[in-house]
Amino acid sequence: MKTDRIYIVAAAIAALCATALPAASYNDIMADAKKNSTQIQNSQINYENTMIGLNSQEEEKKPVWSVNGTVNPYVENVKTKDLGMKPGAVPAIPETRSVSGLKVPVLTASVTFPNDGNTTIKMDAPFTVGYSEALFRINPSVNVSHTFDFAPSFDSNLEDLQDAKSHIGAESALLKSEIAFENTLISYFRQFITLEKNMKMAEKTLNDRNTAIENMEKLKTATPDSLTYRKAVLDRDKAQRDLDNLYDQKELLMRQYKAVTGLDWDGITDIPEPDLHLDIQQNGNSAVLTSSLDSQIAYENLRKAEFKADPNSLNIGGGISAHLDSTDSGNNSYSASLNTTYRIGNNLSFSADLTLPFESSFKPEVPSVSISGSWSSGATEKSKGFGSASAATEDDIRKLQNNVIVAENNYRDSLMGYENDGYSLQNEISNYEFTLQKTLDDTEYYRNVLELEELSFEKGLNSQKDVDKARFDYEMRQYDEALVKLDGLTLQNKIRTYSI
Repeated sequence: MKTDRIYIVAAAIAALCATALPAASYNDIMADAKKNSTQIQNSQINYENTMIGLNSQEEEKKPVWSVNGTVNPYVENVKTKDLGMKPGAVPAIPETRSVSGLKVPVLTASVTFPNDGNTTIKMDAPFTVGYSEALFRINPSVNVSHTFDFAPSFDSNLEDLQDAKSHIGAESALLKSEIAFENTLISYFRQFITLEKNMKMAEKTLNDRNTAIENMEKLKTATPDSLTYRKAVLDRDKAQRDLDNLYDQKELLMRQYKAVTGLDWDGITDIPEPDLHLDIQQNGNSAVLTSSLDSQIAYENLRKAEFKADPNSLNIGGGISAHLDSTDSGNNSYSASLNTTYRIGNNLSFSADLTLPFESSFKPEVPSVSISGSWSSGATEKSKGFGSASAATEDDIRKLQNNVIVAENNYRDSLMGYENDGYSLQNEISNYEFTLQKTLDDTEYYRNVLELEELSFEKGLNSQKDVDKARFDYEMRQYDEALVKLDGLTLQNKIRTYSI
């Protein structure tokens, strides 16, 4: 009898400890868990680092400046007449005189603009200056060059495509990481609710076993030594062990849950119904878009190689320069120049240069013109008729053509897979909606049964046992409804993943 009372008390404590009424809402748990999650934090950091990398690449596309200079002290013998002195005067002045100063043989500044033609402006101003004498020489010049490449900007296009691919990959990875974390939490919710449902059932079983033993003792239908009584005790002990095992499982699950979320499990309430809207886009999702970008990248690489095998470009440059000397101003000079180079393929190029000099009074002198050309057969075994050895070979072109075909096939397969997955999801949604509606109907049915049993009990038409059974059946349907809603939220996340 004492042992029986212990089991009855244990069952009562278990009933009180069971989490029949959850304490925290689904949305609140999700929000708090995400704040505590290192997985979510790392995903956000990875996304931010990718964006920083892409932005730094944009910074690299700004104009590039460079400045170079070299300073050397010097000593040189200069004719005294060049310093404004008259040799032979009294006191005697030598024919030459040693002059010291600074020589800057290199003083260059240049800027290259990140456009298709790599426009470059270069300025040079080497000069010499004396310490003690009026000696100053400078040779300033400014030159500008630009290349007209009669082909699309392949490198720029490829960079843009790769940047777009990286951007899409970073965004989809961030969203998928968040969804994966939500699915992990939903899995924990399902385990907790399943455990609590099983605990509720185990508690009922234990209570039924205890009631059966109590009835035997009260009604004296079986003695403690009888097989019937002993079998009832064994059944009760097994029910207690099953319940204890479920509590152990829940304790372990709570520790795992807290390690992942940083939260204690206090139950869950307000599980929302899922949003199962599915929109199958004509252009697919991020995976399809990435395949499309891979196809475009393969095509750009092919076009780049084909152009490299047969390039066609025009480079135009020009500049002005001067020679200024304080010791010989009459020989100061100036010049303007223009040069062009037209390149056809890797074998043939033509160049033309025009230089127009000016005297110190800016009177033009006879211009100089030069025209040149070069040709190379380049017919090496490696190039096989595609120009210089550095150009793409026929085999290279063929491989790139095959890469384009493979990339296009992958894109079509990806788009087809996206559409097929969409049709499968539509079937899953349809099946789930049927299951959800049936579950809701069952819950509503058992709620009505409970109300009728309670009303009948008030009128004395049934027993408390009938009410307890109806309440138990209704609680089981509530657990089932919660599990079905969680299945729907998992399906909702599957749709979200599909749409990313």
